[in-house]
Amino acid sequence: MNEPFVIKIEEPEWDISSCDRLGELISPALDHPNVVIDLSAVEYLDSRSLAKFVEMRRKRVLKHGYPPAHLVLKTNAGVSRLFSITGFDQLWPIHGTLEAALAATIQERTAGA
Repeated sequence: MNEPFVIKIEEPEWDISSCDRLGELISPALDHPNVVIDLSAVEYLDSRSLAKFVEMRRKRVLKHGYPPAHLVLKTNAGVSRLFSITGFDQLWPIHGTLEAALAATIQERTAGA
């Protein structure tokens, strides 16, 4: 259970018609203390999809006492800009690559040990 649990989101667009499916894909994050969600393939998220991440974060932190999941975003893509504009980049550790996110979770675990 100490190894990072990786959730890879491969569909490029998430909107009102698909946000419930996105919520289902990220729901396993509630059961693991060390989670990386790879959104590097995602090009578009609407507000309902963003709300799924807020809900997941709230449950992880408040209900389970887990730290926020680490997110992987393409640094020059619209989703990264959206997280910056909304201030969501202050709610989650954001990384440009999966490797960087995995390394950060290892650092986080060793610092807490």
